[in-house]
Amino acid sequence: MKNRTLYISLLTLTLIGCNNKLKEIENVDTINLNHSVIIDLESKGILNPIGVFKIDGYYVFRNHLTKNNVFTFLSDDYSKVCSGISKGSGPNDVTEIINLKRYKNDMYIKDDGHQALSKLLIKGDSITIEKLINYELVLGPSFAILNGHKLVAPTTPAFEKPGMLALIDSTGRLQSLLEYPEECRVPGMDSIALAAFYCNTRVAVSPDEKHYAYGAYDETSFGFGDIINNSFENNKTIVYKPVEFDKSSTDYILITRNNLMSTSTVVASDKYAIFLYIGKPYRGWENTITNTLLLFSWSGDLCKKVILDMELRTIDFDDNTKTLYGIALNPEACLVKYDLSELF
Repeated sequence: MKNRTLYISLLTLTLIGCNNKLKEIENVDTINLNHSVIIDLESKGILNPIGVFKIDGYYVFRNHLTKNNVFTFLSDDYSKVCSGISKGSGPNDVTEIINLKRYKNDMYIKDDGHQALSKLLIKGDSITIEKLINYELVLGPSFAILNGHKLVAPTTPAFEKPGMLALIDSTGRLQSLLEYPEECRVPGMDSIALAAFYCNTRVAVSPDEKHYAYGAYDETSFGFGDIINNSFENNKTIVYKPVEFDKSSTDYILITRNNLMSTSTVVASDKYAIFLYIGKPYRGWENTITNTLLLFSWSGDLCKKVILDMELRTIDFDDNTKTLYGIALNPEACLVKYDLSELF
């Protein structure tokens, strides 16, 4: 009876603590923001984009549920559309397991099916791929790029020694590993089980490449730290609501429906790590769209919350113009822009 009473007391204290942490998100300085531009994408032949990035002269989209024309470049004036790249095993194809990321003014593909990092190029009216490095390590989908084609990405259960983040050098070898913080560990779960849960963590690196930030996909937690001499240092993890696991699942991976998702995208500015915050249980892909941004300092302080007038499925950020780009449904896919300059 004493043990049961102690367990209930500890559980009550934990829930109270979680509610107090979530109130920090509710009560942080909040700004409401309306979009400045909205562009219908269906009229441009871009039907189901799940990613958008801005480079000089073009918007770059990743298209979903298509075998051909996986990527589309749309010119700044919205007049020129160039699509290309198919899914397959050829040298200029990509597999199903891909992710796209902007680094400076270039677009990169991490293709985990081919285990390769490639650059996406537009030449005239065609799109090509330039393969840069191969890596044998099995990484999670999200990634960030450092100078010299180094990668920062979450690990997977197939990784040789799973951790929250791995830094991969330009030869495809492991250079540094951020082990799972104590705040993210669950009694009874080994590193393989943790990797299965945290492999979808979203990650970004600051423009000066001195700091990193990550947000767990299936748990309301965020992490921040420094990159010093190609090593992860000074990690700070903030858990707003710990994950709940169904203990009837032998591998502890089956999560309950009470968990709140953290983020679908994190982007970098010189001042903030900007998270597209979900804050609700997973109920399918369409439930991951949201109208909330959380702006953290690179040292891990929650600074601001922004409530947008439209729900977005993904974002990118131009640090030079302080413009946020996103994909919204209105009701079909559209490109929206927000001016965030007043926040800097």
